[in-house]
Amino acid sequence: MPLKARYLPPQTTPLRGSRELMNSSCCIASFSPSEEALYLWQNALVDLSFQHEFLLDGILALSAIHKAVLRPEASNPLRLRSPEYIDLAIKSFRFHLDRPSATTIVPLFSLSSLLVVYNFAVAQIQPPDDPIAALCHMARLMKGIAQITSNSRDLWDHLLASVVKPLLISLDRDLTGVSETPELLRLRDWVIHMQDLDPVIRKTYLESIDELHVVFRNVRSPDGGKRSPIAVALIWPATLSPSFLDYLDRKDPVALVILAHFAILCRLHEDAWFMRSWGGWIFEAVEKELGPQYQSYVEWPRQALQPAEVMAREAYE
Repeated sequence: MPLKARYLPPQTTPLRGSRELMNSSCCIASFSPSEEALYLWQNALVDLSFQHEFLLDGILALSAIHKAVLRPEASNPLRLRSPEYIDLAIKSFRFHLDRPSATTIVPLFSLSSLLVVYNFAVAQIQPPDDPIAALCHMARLMKGIAQITSNSRDLWDHLLASVVKPLLISLDRDLTGVSETPELLRLRDWVIHMQDLDPVIRKTYLESIDELHVVFRNVRSPDGGKRSPIAVALIWPATLSPSFLDYLDRKDPVALVILAHFAILCRLHEDAWFMRSWGGWIFEAVEKELGPQYQSYVEWPRQALQPAEVMAREAYE
């Protein structure tokens, strides 16, 4: 039976409008420092969710996880509720994603942002068995909604004119005065001088390094405070090509070395509740997969991710 816009009867939707969980939706506000974005998360998207139930389900799912993290003693019932909400959200999300319109593009984009945070957040309760695969999943999720807006100027313009404009983070490409990161320059030089490497594969590696370098420099930019540094950091997975994600799926060693450097960005932003431990999880997964001949190429991430002795922020700054 094909899905319809109202894919479940009202009585089957669990605990609609749970005030306890809706009040927790402001947890996501830490994603951005601006008052405009704070209003967006705490008010505008909540109001929008009452018109689009799949967005409401996403907010409730993430809020349930947040409550479970804040109150571990009460986490069991909340953990049971969160999967119910997220399953409902994803079913309708997929239906509308196949037929986006001016009516649904704003809640779809909003939910896609929530789903990325949700995937990071749920690991706070159950750490991922394969952090690399989990990150690839999130990257593909981010690329899905980006592909829709890139194919339709009208939908993109609709987003720009909507309440979600503060979420439309773009990287600053004019980085005059912002110092480069020597470790990433050395990483790039290593890839350039690899012998017997397919030119297409080399190009894929270099593009991922160059985008990561742009993100690092944006985070360090004096203008960085105008945007959410977490949102800026999480742009990198969305820039990865399908080929590079496939390399990560196959645990390609060069792709893993590049990913290890992204783990530093994750560590830098672990003050956000949903990002805690992700830097370490990613690096540990990478380190286990790499042979001895590649260990020297992840020395900077290894040092930067050491707790206490060598803090990531000190290593980066």
